[in-house]
Amino acid sequence: MAHEQLLDDVKKMHNDYLKLSEEQRHFLSTRLKARIKLRFKMDLLKKSNDKKKLEKTIHRNINTTYKVSWSRINSLPYDKEKNAIELYRSWLFNISLDILLLKLINGHKESGMKEFYRIYNLPVKSYIAKNLYGKKGTEYFNIKCHDLLMETFQRFERYIANFSPFKGALFSYLISIADHLIKDQTAESETLVSEFNEHDEEERGRVFWAVSSDPSPDQLQEKSTFERYLLEQIINEGGYPWQVLVVLFIKTTNNRPDITKLEDLTISELYQKMIQEFTNCSFHEEKELAELFKPLETQLNRHLSEIIPTKDHRSRIHLENHLSNRLGELPLKVFFGKDPLKNIRDWNHRIFKRVRKKVLED
Repeated sequence: MAHEQLLDDVKKMHNDYLKLSEEQRHFLSTRLKARIKLRFKMDLLKKSNDKKKLEKTIHRNINTTYKVSWSRINSLPYDKEKNAIELYRSWLFNISLDILLLKLINGHKESGMKEFYRIYNLPVKSYIAKNLYGKKGTEYFNIKCHDLLMETFQRFERYIANFSPFKGALFSYLISIADHLIKDQTAESETLVSEFNEHDEEERGRVFWAVSSDPSPDQLQEKSTFERYLLEQIINEGGYPWQVLVVLFIKTTNNRPDITKLEDLTISELYQKMIQEFTNCSFHEEKELAELFKPLETQLNRHLSEIIPTKDHRSRIHLENHLSNRLGELPLKVFFGKDPLKNIRDWNHRIFKRVRKKVLED
């Protein structure tokens, strides 16, 4: 009876866990689509039937992620100072990314290894440099670290069939390979010139994944800073908050909805909907996004008469019955004219015209 009760408890726990995981499907789906379109599109998708292929890939990935995460539940990080759901989301996404990389490496080796190397080469090299015995900072030590880094990825490439996501993360597997190489180096006598066997080098083949056209960390940082700057300009210089909100929502959503069907939503509800989509799609931190959108959020509590300047007679006449209302309480349809789609096109054109002018001035 004790064993039967234990099995029943485990089944219930597993079902509860699957329900919890299913709540994250939208988050995982959105982030995976963004990553695939950004890095893997040409390799994971065929030119014809892209959308169906993408949906199938995402569906299979998420289902496998749930199974893998249940087998690795003991590795779920815990930090009482951080939001548990955010930690869980991050952990799930890392597992789904491992599964995505494995699929890519197995199906499209060159692209897969190139992306795999791009993600993990710096943390693995840092680990090797920290644990390798020798005088740090010398050219010889740096060359040794680089050689061990390359050997780590080459061994992973040769023994990839031995890796199972159910047992651990890709990064842990890489570190275990690096650990073995570091121990081997410690046991060897130090020489000024490493041994080189031309035949062995030919056997291993070309290290195509280490040759990357990806931008440097400085370039990525510069790009991220510029993207943040553009977003700030759209929010601060774009125009009326409801116009900015609609344009950002359209630009953010992968499958662009007919915004006119959301016309009964209040501006506050539309703001929350846009924030949720933006958070799911963006690789910026939530705190950073909250700071960026603060000016837009502040406008929601202001009366329309405070937002529309007195010199804008046309807008004041069109919205004269609502000037005493708070912006967040008004439904979106209030701001549409006879042709809502034309309104949206005009807003989009005006916002980016203003932003373009501001950027060129700066």
